[in-house]
Amino acid sequence: MKSLTYAVLCLAALIGSALTHFHLPKGDLELKTYPKVSAAEFAVMREEALSLAAEDATLGAGSFEARYFELTCRGEPALLVDNSSSQLLILGFIGRASEAPCVQPLLQRWSSRLLPAD
Repeated sequence: MKSLTYAVLCLAALIGSALTHFHLPKGDLELKTYPKVSAAEFAVMREEALSLAAEDATLGAGSFEARYFELTCRGEPALLVDNSSSQLLILGFIGRASEAPCVQPLLQRWSSRLLPAD
């Protein structure tokens, strides 16, 4: 009876891994790290995101808007900016963030001001 149970579990694991392989999410992630910025500077970055985002973009933050925000273009996540850890993290969804017109002006503006973390 135990061998039948192990065989069924192994078969289920194989089938699960095969199905997962075929249903991987499309697109990649790009992570950029910078030294942590002050709360005031992060608030400025959030305001820039609000002002520079195109009409087809929305900015979401939930109840932690002082620590992170997410930029969504055409209903798809494009950028996540997180200042809650020891570094400022900018997570871009490749294929969306790199092509989204609502994200490019923002990334260009920030890249001239932020120095990458070592």
